[in-house]
Amino acid sequence: LELHDAVETSVFYPAISANSKTCGMAGMDMEARRVVAKAMKSLESMPAGAKDWIPYFRAIKAILFRHMEDEEFGSLDGIAAALSAAELGALGARMAHERQRLTAWNLATIA
Repeated sequence: LELHDAVETSVFYPAISANSKTCGMAGMDMEARRVVAKAMKSLESMPAGAKDWIPYFRAIKAILFRHMEDEEFGSLDGIAAALSAAELGALGARMAHERQRLTAWNLATIA
């Protein structure tokens, strides 16, 4: 989730916002991000068997699924229709490169 979020915030949203054909189509849901970050911190600090673990997990899951549905059935369809195949391919390639870069960086910091 963190890797997806990092790629989304560093590549996807800036590219969509900077393109005249797609600016305004997708905005970061900062409230959902704030709630998920808070819930994740709580979840990370409690043992898996704690009575609050499942409710926190379910809350995070519900927020994430709502966010995915909003993107999948809302802004992403419009973005896909607005951009050419070449533009979509270039954006996808930039996102894949960033994912690989972040993954390599994370692995290097763990080692």
